[in-house]
Amino acid sequence: MVDEGTKTISKVIENILNNKFDKKKTVIELSRIEQEYGKDVFVPYSFVKQEEPWSSKYLEELKMKIMAGAYSKEFIIHLAEVNERLRKRKLFFLIAGGVLAAIVLLFISFCKIF
Repeated sequence: MVDEGTKTISKVIENILNNKFDKKKTVIELSRIEQEYGKDVFVPYSFVKQEEPWSSKYLEELKMKIMAGAYSKEFIIHLAEVNERLRKRKLFFLIAGGVLAAIVLLFISFCKIF
């Protein structure tokens, strides 16, 4: 049977993966969980962080490790950091692509006028 601390950690992970928690919010929530349930609520897990730049493939690897039980505080914070960084990068490229498309359309429209 899963205890309440583990359920609470699972909710944090779900919020990370649903882009509701960034790294800062994750650290705050995990600290609150640690205060409420004790530091033993986290399962020790040793891992080596991949150097940046991170990819969506790396994020998928982290998700697989989480599903396999990698519930250490440090690992969950790293998951939040990678997810946040990739989400921001994707948003940047979407915005940049939209701006570029708008410039191209304006240029085409301008060329047709003259």
